[in-house]
Amino acid sequence: MPQTVYNYEWLLAKLKWLVYFNDGQANQAFAGPSTDADKHFRDAINEAYREEIEEAQLNTMRAAWHRTHDLIWPNAQVTLELPDILVDKGVVEVRDITEGVDGPLLDIGDHMERHEIWRKDSNILQWGTEGPGQETTMRFTYLAEAEELNQKPQRPKLVPARFIWLIVFSAGILMREVGEDKAPTAWYNKREALRENFHKSISRGWPMKTNGPRIRNVDDSM
Repeated sequence: MPQTVYNYEWLLAKLKWLVYFNDGQANQAFAGPSTDADKHFRDAINEAYREEIEEAQLNTMRAAWHRTHDLIWPNAQVTLELPDILVDKGVVEVRDITEGVDGPLLDIGDHMERHEIWRKDSNILQWGTEGPGQETTMRFTYLAEAEELNQKPQRPKLVPARFIWLIVFSAGILMREVGEDKAPTAWYNKREALRENFHKSISRGWPMKTNGPRIRNVDDSM
C-alpha cells in the first residue's frame, strides 16, 4: 500500500469528510464562491492550524518553538532593513555572534535615548548615529508561526503526522461554530485528547531519552 502523505490535500479531504460525513452527501452549507469552492475549508484549516500552534506555544516549553535567523550588519551602516522572515515575528532575543555563538545579547528597544539599537519603524533597525564599529553578525531567535497552507503538496511543518487529525477536528469545530451550530461532543473530546497528547510530546523534549535532567511541563521565559 502507498504511504499516506499528510499534506494540505489530505487535510482538505478529511475535513470535508468530517463535516459532510460521507463523500456522496450533497451539502452546500460550507461551499465557497463558485470561483473558489474550497475557500471556507482552506480558511478553516489555516485558522485551526494557527490557533493550535499558538495554544501549544502557551502550554509547552517555548524553547521548542524557537527558530533562528542570522543577519549581518555592515560596518558603519546606520540602519538595517529586516528581511521578510523577521518582520512581525515574535523575536525572543538577538545576540552578537560575530566572535561565536555564545556572544552577548544586543540591547534593542524602541527608544533611541535608552538603547544602543532601536526600531526606527516596523522593519528597520538603527544603530546609534554611526552604525556598528565593525561588521556584526546577529542571530535572531524568534517564535515559529504556522505557515499558510494553500497548495496540495504542502505539509503543516509544525504538527507531526501522528497528530495531524488535531487540525482536522479543530477546523471542523470552527466551521460548525461559524455556522452558528454546535459541533458534536465527540469532536470536542477528540480535539482535546489530541491536543493534550501533542502538548505532552513537546514537553517531554527530543530525544525522549537522555542522561541529563529534563524539565517537563514548564514554560520557560525564553
